[in-house]
Amino acid sequence: MKIGKRMQELRKENDLSQEDLASLLGVARQTISKWELGETSPDLKQAKKLSEIFKVTLDELTGEKISKEKTEQKGNALKIIGLIFIDIFVFIFFIFMLLWILVLGIFSISILLLSICLFFNMNFCSLIPYIPYHCKVLLGVTTLALTVLSVIGTFWFTGLTKKLFKMYKKYHHKVITNSNEEIDISLHTPIFGTNKKKLKTVTIITLVVFVIFLIISLITCMITSGNIAFYHEWNWFIK
Repeated sequence: MKIGKRMQELRKENDLSQEDLASLLGVARQTISKWELGETSPDLKQAKKLSEIFKVTLDELTGEKISKEKTEQKGNALKIIGLIFIDIFVFIFFIFMLLWILVLGIFSISILLLSICLFFNMNFCSLIPYIPYHCKVLLGVTTLALTVLSVIGTFWFTGLTKKLFKMYKKYHHKVITNSNEEIDISLHTPIFGTNKKKLKTVTIITLVVFVIFLIISLITCMITSGNIAFYHEWNWFIK
């Protein structure tokens, strides 16, 4: 914005005529008219005097501040539009994360119920095919270990989802406010507080138990049935 046009706006906002402004500055009315028409411009001393009369800064008088503010507003508008599109994709991403947590939770509960049925030789609605009881016990230990691993995985994935959500929330705030806030981008998930080492030990032990008992269970089933394909021998897939 040119200084003449801005000066005219400020003069009218302050209910001053060209004669009044000329009197305050100690110049002729024609000088004010030429300034406003853009034919000439006030010197630095006169510009400072004008800023004092209008009670504005030199940047506001020349229109530079207004131009900067408009540029910033356009930039902020583009940021908001960009964030809206990003928010849509992030929302879908977190929906899938939550669905996966739900799947893990349901899987954990299902495997736990299967373990209980195997240990106590229960068979609701004949869902479990024929298995000798000693094989059921071994498979029960295997599925119980798998349950523990699944529960740990569920909690870990839940912690990861929370961490990612907090990271994005901070990023969102940083973009909108133009702050210099640092964002922790590490994927460390602080589940179970200070018991991280214990949890790691439990996970490793459970994984070893799962692998060992899975192998023992399969070998025992083969020996008991007298056939490598024990599932065929026990007619698992025959109605």
